[in-house]
Amino acid sequence: MRKLYSILTPFFYCLPAFIITFFILLVPLLNTLYRSFLKIRIGSTEILGFIGLGNYINIIDDTAFRVSFLNSLILGFAGALPAVLVALFVASVCNQQFRGNRIILSLIVAAWAIPPIVAGRVWKILLLPNGLVSTVGSYLGLCQRSYSILGDPSVALISVIIASIWKFSPFATLILLGGMRTVPPELYEAAKIDGATFYKTFRYITLPLIARYFNIAVLFVSMYIAATVDLVYALTGGGPGYATEILASYTYKVYFLQQDFGRGSATSIILILWALISMGPLIYFISKQMFGRE
Repeated sequence: MRKLYSILTPFFYCLPAFIITFFILLVPLLNTLYRSFLKIRIGSTEILGFIGLGNYINIIDDTAFRVSFLNSLILGFAGALPAVLVALFVASVCNQQFRGNRIILSLIVAAWAIPPIVAGRVWKILLLPNGLVSTVGSYLGLCQRSYSILGDPSVALISVIIASIWKFSPFATLILLGGMRTVPPELYEAAKIDGATFYKTFRYITLPLIARYFNIAVLFVSMYIAATVDLVYALTGGGPGYATEILASYTYKVYFLQQDFGRGSATSIILILWALISMGPLIYFISKQMFGRE
């Protein structure tokens, strides 16, 4: 009896958190799952009947959904890892002791604190015809000054990727910098005495000791990029055509603009499943790395 009590005691302490999580997260999720199997009149909440997987079949047959799914994969792989690599370089610089270090950290925090919709509008101004980017490109002979970067389907998604890297790399920088600050300074001092170069110190001391922080940064940046509706909506609106449409922005349009709550619920479930499948292996690897060692 005493052994059973010792096992159940931690769960009793966590019970309030479980109850709050159930009502805040699980109940809306179950409601969304239930509505995804229903035919709901567009523009209202009137239930017309149960159609099973009909909403999911209609979504898969939609060209916009297939393009948005592909764009989400491209944005996730081409945006998350480069953003963390940029953050790794910036964190390595900020980890050094030099004058102006705190100013750089303040600018990094300020860039992260900017709302994504504001960041999207700023990047849109820079990428407009006769904007800063096209003007510089015209001087370099890369394009004409009136060239519309966001209006070109071949490069519009690249613009979204660059804006995402700029927006979310500061958060990864803070994670990696925090990990670097946990490395014992005695290791660096010993490496310096042994004559190790900066590259070897970084390769054999810093990287192995911040590996878990690197994986956590990739996980969080991937989650933020996957759910970034406001940045894409403010920058391109999903256009031109469906060139920059991603699953999050597609779900927003179906649910709130078209007010098709049945298909919108099904799209939300697909978005959740896609996030779990794509990030599940990384979450398992991080948990095994952090808690696997006894």
